Amino acid sequence: MRVFYCPVEYDPRKRYTRQEMMAAIESHRELLCFFAQVAGYAHCVLGLDFDGYDPRDTTVPVMVMSGEEARPLLKVHGRRFQRAFQASGPGKGLLVTFTSPAVTGWFEMEWELDTARVFIYSPG
Repeated sequence: MRVFYCPVEYDPRKRYTRQEMMAAIESHRELLCFFAQVAGYAHCVLGLDFDGYDPRDTTVPVMVMSGEEARPLLKVHGRRFQRAFQASGPGKGLLVTFTSPAVTGWFEMEWELDTARVFIYSPG
């Protein structure tokens, strides 16, 4: 698992809806795609932990998990999540999960980096 930090406009006192959380996350699509690419996994799940929001630097931890690391999520969220995971990856799209005090969830996000510059390597 690789951990990155994404700057997000977020108020931990506000009760966000699922749509508001998705909008806040999607506004950083290009950076999140970059994180997924740098992690180098053929398929991955990005987990944004708004419970770990740091108000000093206004960042949220982003965990980029490989298939093995995401295995518990694959079992918990069912077939639709598993299919989305198999279809995800650099140049294809991202599977994003999020947790916050008000709402948790997951969604598929389109890839935003130039596909000519996509690379995949196997870390370690």
